[in-house]
Amino acid sequence: ADAPPADMAWCGADAVVLQWPELLLVVGPHGDHASWATDSRTVMVPEVDGLRLVAAARHELLRKVPGPLADLLRPGSSSPGTQLLEARELLDCGAPKADKALRTLADALPGAVAQCIEAAGTDLSPSRQRALLRAAAYGRAFIAPTDLPAHAAYDTATKLRLINALREPQVGIPLTMSQLDALGLPAAVARLVVYRQWLLASRIATSLAYSSPSLLLPPTPGAGGGGAGGGGLPQPATLPGVTDHLPG
Repeated sequence: ADAPPADMAWCGADAVVLQWPELLLVVGPHGDHASWATDSRTVMVPEVDGLRLVAAARHELLRKVPGPLADLLRPGSSSPGTQLLEARELLDCGAPKADKALRTLADALPGAVAQCIEAAGTDLSPSRQRALLRAAAYGRAFIAPTDLPAHAAYDTATKLRLINALREPQVGIPLTMSQLDALGLPAAVARLVVYRQWLLASRIATSLAYSSPSLLLPPTPGAGGGGAGGGGLPQPATLPGVTDHLPG
């Protein structure tokens, strides 16, 4: 380039993104790179697992495809998780080969179940999340209870429901599983309070056992304790404080 970059940021733990007025360049740990045109007003926000790109009419997440998901969905993959996913698809189609496909996994079945659960937690597509969790449930029925924690799939499914709810356009808080784990569930509820999403905040706090008054939400900026719109909750706020704002 003829000019130095206007900005630079980490993308995950091992890649760097350089920004010029109308160009983004991603450089990997071994010198591999990729570039594409972009809006000159794009703002780069580093995240624990990637880089958030925010423009006037666009909000994107740039990240490396997570390992479990790449191993499972790579073309031609023969990983245990891939085989379990194919077995579940055969079962859904009513194909008699489903049982045979499952039996071929043998001792690799617990690992296949774990891989499907982990891959579902890293995927951003709700339809693939459901497919992977259904595959895990299919394999889970044929392994010993000691081979995998009973709550593994439940915990992942619960977090995915939360993440997908936060990503809805009317809420507008897109997060990945890694970002949610780094942020923490109480902080996620606090953000919903700032966004005035009282009902969703109450439902999440209650369903995730945060209904105790010990849930303290961090103070929000402004003299009135609210966000940009003013008003808001008294600080510190608890779940009962959230429910006070709900109709009925």
